[in-house]
Formats: sequence, structure tokens, C-alpha cells
Amino acid sequence: MNDAAPHSPAPTTVEPTRFRLALSPLSRWSRVVGLTLIGLLFVGLAAGDGVDALWRAVAVVGVVSSIVAVRIVVGPAVIVTPRHLRIHRAWPLRRELPAVEHLNELYHAIEEHRRALDG
Repeated sequence: MNDAAPHSPAPTTVEPTRFRLALSPLSRWSRVVGLTLIGLLFVGLAAGDGVDALWRAVAVVGVVSSIVAVRIVVGPAVIVTPRHLRIHRAWPLRRELPAVEHLNELYHAIEEHRRALDG
């Protein structure tokens, strides 16, 4: 007699659906290039010799701000999973859904997961 536990099926994982801000490719990449150049300017200021401590602190804040801004422009603003609708916490208007690419798919995914939770 086999005392092994019956084989249970492996849990299925559903990949989260990610939605970026609705921007044209030219607009998106021009913003990334601009923000990267600004960040590099601040890096040069922060690493420069003879820079006052106050300006060095301003440069560090500028570097961090440009990194966060690139993350907002390139990364997902809204992530939909079967259990959560997550708006990226760096998004400044967390109380509203940002204008994202493929908006109809976002609403379809939200509705689909809502029905699964209700059922």
C-alpha cells in the first residue's frame, strides 16, 4: 500500500498585467533622454571638487528625483493582479487612475478579476 500523499496540482500563477502611462514613443524616449541628461548634470555637480555642501545636497536630491521620474515614465503606473489593483506609489495622483496605454484592457482586467472575487 502506498502511504504517499496524493499529488496535488501545482498552483497556477497568473502574471500581473502592467500598464504604462499613455505617451507616444517619441515623447516617452525624449523625456527619458532629457531626464537622464539632467541626472548626469547633477551627478557631475555632486561629484565635483570645491562644491559647497548645500549645493552637493541639492545635486543628490536632483539625481534621486531624475531617477524616480525616469521610473515613472518607463515603468508601469498600474499593475493588475487577481487580488490587487496597484497604482505605483510614486505616481503623484494616487487617488485617480493615471491615463495608461491600453485603457480598455485595464478596465477589462479589473472587471474580470472583480467577477472572480465576487464569485
